[in-house]
Parts: sequence; structure tokens; C-alpha cells
Amino acid sequence: MLLQENLTIKSVEEILRFETPATGYYQALTQAFRARVRHKFDLLLDKIRQHSVTIPGQIQEKMELLTSSEIEEWLLSPELLGLILHHSNDHLPQIAPFVLQTLEAEIARNHKKFDTNQYQNLWTNNGDYFIYFDAQKQAFQDYEAPKFAPAITFDFLSPACLQVNNKTLDDDTHLIQNYAFDQAGSLYEQIQQALEPIDDRVATLIEQMTKMIIVKRQTTQEEVATKFWSATHSHFIGKILLVNTEEGSDEDIIDGLVHEAIHSLLYIIEELHPWMPAEKVSEAIGNEICSPWTNNLLPLRAFLHALFVWYGLFNLWRFALENQLYRAEDAQQRMEKIKQGYAQVNIRRDIIEKFEVDLQAELVTTIDRMQAYILDF
Repeated sequence: MLLQENLTIKSVEEILRFETPATGYYQALTQAFRARVRHKFDLLLDKIRQHSVTIPGQIQEKMELLTSSEIEEWLLSPELLGLILHHSNDHLPQIAPFVLQTLEAEIARNHKKFDTNQYQNLWTNNGDYFIYFDAQKQAFQDYEAPKFAPAITFDFLSPACLQVNNKTLDDDTHLIQNYAFDQAGSLYEQIQQALEPIDDRVATLIEQMTKMIIVKRQTTQEEVATKFWSATHSHFIGKILLVNTEEGSDEDIIDGLVHEAIHSLLYIIEELHPWMPAEKVSEAIGNEICSPWTNNLLPLRAFLHALFVWYGLFNLWRFALENQLYRAEDAQQRMEKIKQGYAQVNIRRDIIEKFEVDLQAELVTTIDRMQAYILDF
């Protein structure tokens, strides 16, 4: 069994070499994270008890109707996980019934029914199951979302998907649209095709760090599609957003999936063993650090994430090139771009000295090793 000290930020350097499947590492990381989340969930329940006499007891009763593995998966669903780790005490009266309702959805999945006096329909947090009562047929009808192996939800329909809009993306210049049923099938096949070439050395990262893949369409006001892009959010670990999937190549899609899975890995390690400066330190600096890979101005914490993400992507394309998995020319171009970016990185001059910020010694030495590895390649 891996020790807790082996799950710190320095472990990421080796894991993102993709030299082994690292199954044991991800199992240990997930086990530690589950324990952390369960502890924080229990603390959340204690807070809810201060606002509600009945709901905490109802939540515990409902949890007894699920297996331990079902409870673990429920707690790690991105929407609920975000509330557990990042809730505001001001919202506790709204959080309590939401938690109860998501439990009801998990139970309804098992029993194919629910109390129609309480709910009109139910969605699971992962967006993988929906059930409603058809009054005309006097019968329950349900829907199970497609999945990528082993348990990644393909989501174009759930509330989590529908909530991705102009407001949540802070975008008032484009149109953010949903895909219809007849469009979603081809997108699923396209993502599956992009995943097929990789083996367990890369697939394990995606499978262990991803719970759901949401697809959305972004266009100009004239309804011309923009380019493919991907995103994640620290409050919704395991939820990946792919935008304009149909505009992306296999290389774009696998790059996006690995990119966002690395972010999730880094979020989990931050929760277990904080390795970044505090949010207030990053906010005080502002968006002042230029990414040598995108030329975007980033806050400190995002830049530190980028150092690991681009290191992982370099190794993805090195791995792909060595094993002839994707287009060789594309892999070489991506590696060269990453190498050129890392050649511009000077963590001591441009971060520590310029902004007078302290970084953990372990973090700095890990960045040094990643940079040397890429520049010596």
C-alpha cells in the first residue's frame, strides 16, 4: 500500500510520465480522497442539523438503503462533491433538500420507482440516470446515459449539462447551445474513437479522474461554430466540458481529455496535501503571469497547474509518437510547442522573486525536474 507521503505533488512527476498504468497509485489516491470527502460530508451533516430537525435523519435513513460502494460513488459525483468541499453556510437550507433528492435518485435507480407525491422526476448527480412517471401510461419511464468504460457518463441532457450556459461560462459574446439526441450519437462515437488508440498507461488517468463528460456547442451570434476547447472547474472535480467536439480531431479530443484529467488529479492532491499558495495570495497577484503556451494571462494557482498539465501533455505525445498512436506530425508539433514554452519558464525569477511569494521547496524541485526532463529530451 502506498503511504500518504507518496500522494503529494512530487508524485505527479512520475505518474505523468505514463511509463506504467499506475493502477496502485490511483487506487491509493482515491481511497484517501474518499475518506477525506466522507469526513467533510459528516461535517456538512452536522451543520445541516443546525437548520433542520428532520432532513439529516432522513438522509441517514436513505443512505442505509444503498451499498457502501454506491454511497462512495454518490459522494464523489461532481455536483455533490462541489457542495461538500466548497459550500457556503448561507446556503445550507437549500443544500439539505438537494442532498436528500440526489439520494432519492440513487435509490430510484435501484428500484425503478419513486414517491410521485414528492417528486415529478429524478436525475442522478452524475447525469447517468433519469426517471419520471408517465401519467398517460401510468408507468415509470427511465433513461440511462451512455458511458465510456468503465464508468464515465456521456452527458448532453442532464441538469448539470443544461446549467452550462452563457452565464455560468461568463460569455456574453457567443451562443451556448445543447445538442439534440440525433446529434449526440455521433459525438459519442467521435470521443470513443479518440480514446481507442491509448492503452492503460494513459487511459487509467482519464478513467480514474473523470466522472462525466459534458458536451456543448458554442457558436458566434451568426451561428458559426467556434473551435474545439475543453474545461474543468476546481469545484466540480471529475466533470469535463468538451465544446464543439465535432470541430476537433482525435488528437484535439484526447489532448483535451488528458488535459482536464490532470487538473482533476491536481485538485485532489491539493485537497489531500495542499501544495499551492492560498487563494488569497493568488488573488492578490491577479492575472499577471503570462502562459508561455497560450499567451493568456493567468493567476498564480492556474499557472502552477499549467506547469503540470503541459508536462503531462508532453509525455502524452511522446508516448503517442513512440507507439505510433496518432498522427506523428501532430504529436511532434505539440511536443515542440510545449518544449518551447518550458524554455521560457523561470520559476524563481518570474514567480518567487517578482511577486515575492513563497513556494514549497518540494514544489520548486519538482518543477525543476519536469523542466529539465522536457528540455533535455
